[in-house]
Amino acid sequence: MATSRKQRAPAQKGALVPCRLPVAAAVLTEVGLDPGTWAVLTDSIFPSATTPEGVMLAVRYCQARSLDIMKRPVHVVPMV
Repeated sequence: MATSRKQRAPAQKGALVPCRLPVAAAVLTEVGLDPGTWAVLTDSIFPSATTPEGVMLAVRYCQARSLDIMKRPVHVVPMV
C-alpha cells in the first residue's frame, strides 16, 4: 500500500534564501564566509541581532579565539 506524499519541487542549485541582515559579498569573503553560512548565522544562530556589524563582531571574536561559531559559543544581545 503506497502512501501519498506531496512532491516538492527540486531546489535549484545555488539558490539561497535571502537573509534578514544583508552584507556585502566582499565582507563575507574577507572573513571566509559564504552567503549560505551568513544566512544561517543571521536567521538561526543570532536571531536577536539587529545589525550586520553585531554578527560580524561575533564572527571575528570566534575566529580570533579559534572557536566554532556554529556551536554558539557567544550570543548577540541587543542594547537599547
